[in-house]
Amino acid sequence: MANLPVADRVIELFGRGAHEGLADQLLALATDSDFTSIRVAGCDEDVGVVLECSDSSHVVGSRQAGPLHVLRSLLEHFTQMAETDGGLRSSQFGTKLRIDRPTVVGPVRLSVEFANTSEIQYLAIEKATSNGSQG
Repeated sequence: MANLPVADRVIELFGRGAHEGLADQLLALATDSDFTSIRVAGCDEDVGVVLECSDSSHVVGSRQAGPLHVLRSLLEHFTQMAETDGGLRSSQFGTKLRIDRPTVVGPVRLSVEFANTSEIQYLAIEKATSNGSQG
């Protein structure tokens, strides 16, 4: 599974359903790509909700409707993280935050942006670029 692109690994992670540590596992996967996003791509009567995940190199989707509740739980978790860890007052409908993650090569800063409204549900995680400065 480690050889799969990040987007495929994220879809597999969501396919397991809601579980403790999902946010941490997702953030760990995101450190392996410059960009990772998850969004509800649409609703089709024959298919149900389609969850779409992309990384720096490709896009993959899930035709299972189940991951939608997992995504919404995850977005609520990130709202709480923004308030408790970052001291930011955030909206349950979306916000931006920065998270530092330890990796084997040192800390990686991730920029996290999400929205959770009736019109759009998405999560985008971008690895901060390194320009020789820390901040």
